[in-house]
Amino acid sequence: MYTYDMEVEVHGHHAPASLLPPELIRPILQYIEDWQTLLSLSLSCALLRSEAEVILYRSFTEQNETRQIQFLATIVGNPRLAALVQIYAVRTNAIYPKKVFLGLIGDALPVMVNLKDLALFIKGQDAGAIPFQECTFQLDTMCWVERDKHVDEYPFINWLETQHSLRELKWLRRLRRGLLSPLACPNLKILRGNQSAIYGLLPGRNITRLHWMSIMGRGPDSPLEIKEISSELNQLRSLSIQNYFELADYKLVINNLRSLEFLELFGYPDTITTPFLPLPPNLKVLVFSFRPIQGYRTTYLVSVRDIPILFARCQHLQRVDIAFKRTAEVDYYQRWTDYSAPEQGSIPFKEVACGR
Repeated sequence: MYTYDMEVEVHGHHAPASLLPPELIRPILQYIEDWQTLLSLSLSCALLRSEAEVILYRSFTEQNETRQIQFLATIVGNPRLAALVQIYAVRTNAIYPKKVFLGLIGDALPVMVNLKDLALFIKGQDAGAIPFQECTFQLDTMCWVERDKHVDEYPFINWLETQHSLRELKWLRRLRRGLLSPLACPNLKILRGNQSAIYGLLPGRNITRLHWMSIMGRGPDSPLEIKEISSELNQLRSLSIQNYFELADYKLVINNLRSLEFLELFGYPDTITTPFLPLPPNLKVLVFSFRPIQGYRTTYLVSVRDIPILFARCQHLQRVDIAFKRTAEVDYYQRWTDYSAPEQGSIPFKEVACGR
């Protein structure tokens, strides 16, 4: 692109082609979603390059092998660009050549000094390549999923105890409970995890949103010991229980959910007997997130006869959302706000999740 050095003559003096201040250019560029357009703008002049790079490098979550390696190599060689990264996600088992990638991520993470949202899906020995002790960023959101029960979690746990700003954590772990200081993550409000993570993080913290991922199995933590976490369960305002085969975990905790306002139950259609489902006393929103079973239809409906019973049994209940159909991209729900008839049309899951 020929830009005439991106200067024009104004009143006899050379001036930048754009006389707009960065404060006005920035919100305009925010509307551009195509990264190729942003890349072209970044090559046009220094002003647009600076503003476009803020958007281009703010978030990187693509799992394309080539682009992951290119991205990491770029920021390793440019600390200014690395400081722009606020969101980063990677699945280490999806990137090859593994040795090159693990070396790059080991160099790249410490220079992402302003990182706020990190998601790492780790397999086996790959966890050893994450240099937690060299990372100085303070996260708002963290996802740590390891796929090997023999992974040494101590480096991650020791680093987690330094994350004083962390508000949301997803942690699927296979090791025993404990190991984590009760003073770690004092500002944690949202926890997503299996039983081991819950016992390690729920006690002593003011967590208001819990996504209990029972689908990972109980493992060495079985059986459930509700007394250890009963006071924290009674502080919850929002709860999702993700166990597709039964509601045993929910039935164990139902008597310890006196503050709960939002409840989401995952399951197959034949695992939930709606009229007899025990409900928390202050519940306002109830969501059924059904999943298809192989060989069966993917459209499910709770009997309309059951809806009045739910509203009658729970005096604070304001709405019921029930999975209606699903596509490759999104689940759709029908919504009841009373016991007469569902609202017209269907509601995407993003809207259903509001209120969590």
